Amino acid sequence: MSFLNRLWYHKKHRLFGAALAPLSWTYRAGLAIARAGTEARKVGKPVVSVGNLTAGGSGKTPLIIELARMLADRGQRVAVVSRGYRRMTRGVLVVHLPGGPVLSADEAGDEPVLISLRCPAAGVVVGEDRVAACRLAVERFDPGVILCDDAFQHRKLHRDLDIVAVHAGYGLGNAHLLPRGPLREPRSALKRANLVVFTHASGGDAGSLRGIVPENIPTAACAFLPNGFTAGADLRPASPGIDGPVVAACAVAHPDGFFETCHQAGLSVAATMVFPDHHRFMPADIAAMAALAAKHGASVVVVSEKDQVRLAFRDAPVRFLALRIQAKWVDEQSQFRVESILSRVC
Repeated sequence: MSFLNRLWYHKKHRLFGAALAPLSWTYRAGLAIARAGTEARKVGKPVVSVGNLTAGGSGKTPLIIELARMLADRGQRVAVVSRGYRRMTRGVLVVHLPGGPVLSADEAGDEPVLISLRCPAAGVVVGEDRVAACRLAVERFDPGVILCDDAFQHRKLHRDLDIVAVHAGYGLGNAHLLPRGPLREPRSALKRANLVVFTHASGGDAGSLRGIVPENIPTAACAFLPNGFTAGADLRPASPGIDGPVVAACAVAHPDGFFETCHQAGLSVAATMVFPDHHRFMPADIAAMAALAAKHGASVVVVSEKDQVRLAFRDAPVRFLALRIQAKWVDEQSQFRVESILSRVC
């Protein structure tokens, strides 16, 4: 875990955060300046933002995949718009249209490629300018609903619904603004949300975190559960054929959650390897994972699907499998609340 994560989420390190308080005050002033005079622009279609309040992973991608499925079940044409973090291109690009090819992770970013492969009936567009990206999605795909990834702080885009994901295991950390804490906005910003979803949750987690959300804002909770394995650049379903130990490796914001899901899938994890979130894998990284597997007598390296879309384009001396993760609502009340919120744009 990085120093900042220890500072943000572990009480014994929080005294060190006082030194960063002046930077947090400067950050707060910058937020006020950025908000001043900002006019939200409509794009001609309903927009549902799936965002968060904290820096780092909160499980937005599997949540977006589940919301896209729910909207498709209602007969909606769904487009997903994302920034395309850590891609090697700039500007607004179409990543995928139904029946067409999918750009590479280097071109589009790992999460948009993953969403394209998991939601083949959706159109996917990336762009730093979310308004321009949404308009291109409307022009090229004519969706009924646009799911916009990480747009809770994107004030220039009009949203019809704001869904905010909060990692149930981490909450809002020490509740301070960046860089003293993980918050991108003050906690009071949750008043703008239409729904808060506690991700990586159990029923008990959701209940204990309800107090951080304003009373009038509904909440739901979902768990991320293992749902089989995939392989290759197209994330095709794969039979694991694993009868011994594996090495689990990932480049995600909170690797402990991925490793726990590996254990839930019944894997015997002999060793783990962690890379920075959105890491661009190089041949030396693949060689290191293969060497660790050989050291522990493992014939398979298990990664997240987000990692697999980057790894699948390179030759590897060891078999790689991706563990598919699926969002599942922890109770009927959570599912009902999500369906009720989505009905506003259907």
